[in-house]
Amino acid sequence: MVRRGPGSEGDTLVDHLESFSQELLREAYLVGAGRKARGDEARIYRRWRTLFLPSAWSRLPSGPPRTRARLEEFLKVGYVDRAVAPWQDRRRNRLLRSTVLWEGRKVPFFSASVQLAELPRREDRRALYGELAKVWRSVAEEEEGVWATFQEGTRSLGFSDGRAASEALFHYGIPRLLRETRRFASSTLSIYAPLLRERAEAEGLAPKDLRTYDAGRLLRGMGWSASFPKDGLVPFLRRFLRGTGLPWGVFRPDLEVRPRKNPRAFCAPVRVPEEVYLVLRPTGGYEDYHTALHEMGHALHFGLTDPALDPVFRRLGDASLTEGWAFVLDLLFLNPSFVRTSLHDREFVRFVALAQIWMLRRYAGKIAYESRFFRDPTDPSLRSLYVRSLQRTTLVRPDEEGSMADRWRSDVDPWMYTAAYLCAWMFAGAFTELLERRWGERWWSRREAGAFLARLWSHGLHPTVEELSEEFGLGALSLLPLERLVRRALGD
Repeated sequence: MVRRGPGSEGDTLVDHLESFSQELLREAYLVGAGRKARGDEARIYRRWRTLFLPSAWSRLPSGPPRTRARLEEFLKVGYVDRAVAPWQDRRRNRLLRSTVLWEGRKVPFFSASVQLAELPRREDRRALYGELAKVWRSVAEEEEGVWATFQEGTRSLGFSDGRAASEALFHYGIPRLLRETRRFASSTLSIYAPLLRERAEAEGLAPKDLRTYDAGRLLRGMGWSASFPKDGLVPFLRRFLRGTGLPWGVFRPDLEVRPRKNPRAFCAPVRVPEEVYLVLRPTGGYEDYHTALHEMGHALHFGLTDPALDPVFRRLGDASLTEGWAFVLDLLFLNPSFVRTSLHDREFVRFVALAQIWMLRRYAGKIAYESRFFRDPTDPSLRSLYVRSLQRTTLVRPDEEGSMADRWRSDVDPWMYTAAYLCAWMFAGAFTELLERRWGERWWSRREAGAFLARLWSHGLHPTVEELSEEFGLGALSLLPLERLVRRALGD
């Protein structure tokens, strides 16, 4: 297929947006899925460089204020991302090339990262974690370049720093999120600490001695792996869709295991709604099923977007919204009636509750840290703050060699995306309660509920989570609904 360049006759800014997004997301899919050995996003940004020059901002089309605002935000974000892209490429490609020496053979970095949680012997986990840390340290130069360039780019847009830019361009209320996550961490400590102790003791570990390389093992749910086999994943997803009457064919599942496939699952909406990929590297066990539900929430949202919708709202909008729809599905594992379809096991329910609280508390630590990080990503004192913030909320100590601290720049998503996740969890908890009020605890088996979700998903990214919360009377965004779901699962 021959693509027109950004100066082709008849093109509009929205045409450029669509063509650029397709190229960039296809590249992200191919690299993240392990189908391509080397990424080159910088090449795509160079090809579309005129799209992100400040002069493009003067070419915004006339029309509804929301359309113009979304386009302007997209162009400004792209202006910064274009400058960062070469650094990101170098970092990503170094990780793709990297291997870890393990048990006498070279193992691709991403494969070794997956293997860490599968090791039953603690001394092996510690040793492999140390090997992985060598790779993290090897990309330190690229990490520093990423964040220095990001900060410079946001300042050239007129913002004081990356946090101010993220708040303005993505509409995050960081002070509110900091207050709410502090409240949640305090409120859930009395249930989190006993659950953590139970899981640690089940793995033969003393809670006070838990280290960061133990966390993955605790949260894998190895004791229930037989109930969540690899070959049962697709039938599981299909059963859910049959119950809700939602279609399977609106997205393309990529579940093949490849050596360089990123262990972090993702959804790639290359062409909305015609070409949407759900990418997952199955390892067997509960986490596959939980993660697949999450990514299927994204895939259904994009795959069921009305093709007649303005392209701006098929592509651009509140990131918390699509993350919220993804969480609505993965929170089903806190639903007692849904869990009983997989297994009747009280201990499994407690494990799921721990995994959910762990993740939320970890993100409470991340937002506390990142609210400082995005002020000045070059501040060396952030290295120790990263460790303290996560230890305080997860109650897990860093490794003995201090390798965890080497991730102080890599465990950060651009544009404070941590805030989007937190807003999404708040929305998803409240929306789950709405679904249960309307169709009962087994809403996931009601076709009426599926049709209701499909109608909302057809609107793409046009609404925001705040607007939907107001429309359905969900109240102010808060983690209280999600906390109620956790406590109900525990029988509190």
